Amino acid sequence: MAEFGSLIVRLGSETVQTVRLETPVTTIGRLPDNSVVLPGAQVSAHHAELRSEAHGTVLIDVGSGSGTYLDGVRLAPRQPHILRDGSALQIGLYLLIYRAGDAQTTEPSPAEMPLHSRHSADQRAASAAQASKLAQKPREMLPAVLPGLEWRSRYLEHLPVIFQENDFFRRFLLILESTWEPLEQRQDSIDMYLDARTCPARFLPWLASWFGVLINPHWPEARVRALLPELISLYRWRGTKYGLTRMIEVCTGMMVEISERADMPFVLQIIVEAPEGHTANWPFIEELVRTHKPAHTGYVIEVRS
Repeated sequence: MAEFGSLIVRLGSETVQTVRLETPVTTIGRLPDNSVVLPGAQVSAHHAELRSEAHGTVLIDVGSGSGTYLDGVRLAPRQPHILRDGSALQIGLYLLIYRAGDAQTTEPSPAEMPLHSRHSADQRAASAAQASKLAQKPREMLPAVLPGLEWRSRYLEHLPVIFQENDFFRRFLLILESTWEPLEQRQDSIDMYLDARTCPARFLPWLASWFGVLINPHWPEARVRALLPELISLYRWRGTKYGLTRMIEVCTGMMVEISERADMPFVLQIIVEAPEGHTANWPFIEELVRTHKPAHTGYVIEVRS
């Protein structure tokens, strides 16, 4: 099989994988159906593609949410860019170094990396945590922008001049304006009420009911807002290792590792890493596993702190 080059995938100072590009199209994204799987909230389900063409290997951002950076420059969506040996791709917290097929697979020194990619893993993780915290900040009901309290209504501009100086019309139209303007402005922002990331907190159980999900009233609001946007993808992968892993990660905020032992077939070994200072909710984790694991498998759960 022809060889089209390779990718060195780095996370912080560690090389997490080296991928040989041996097919005409290599897909990069968060879901397991990609050729190169990069776990992480900043990586889109299907983030980017590498295509082998007559004039070289081409990188295409397929419409990702956080963007794809090539040598420190963010790429426009769905626009092809030719890669050269040593090109640096930034996707979420990952740095991917492209090596041409006839080049040795050596890693670049930090000085050779683009400025956008030289930040330490701790700095990038801190930025991601801050952005996630802001995105999950509870939001109140979207406020309506009321017209000013001045006595003259803007609706007078639509009347003939002879009526604009009438004191009765000035005050009467101000009543209508203060009633209708908030409704029109909320209607212009109706999409924000149907998005779990921006809707009022009391809308969340209603949005969850669209998917047949009952929200535990004791769940933190941030956890519910993180779960709802991913439900369609999670249902698609339900019953798989990825689906169970991602469900536990989203619902608990903890890192999960799932494996199977040869001497214990059909038994999932589930390791949950609890962050320092946090206590794992054992009954809740076990409920998630029972609900979303394949029906024919058993499980063993280990919580580490």
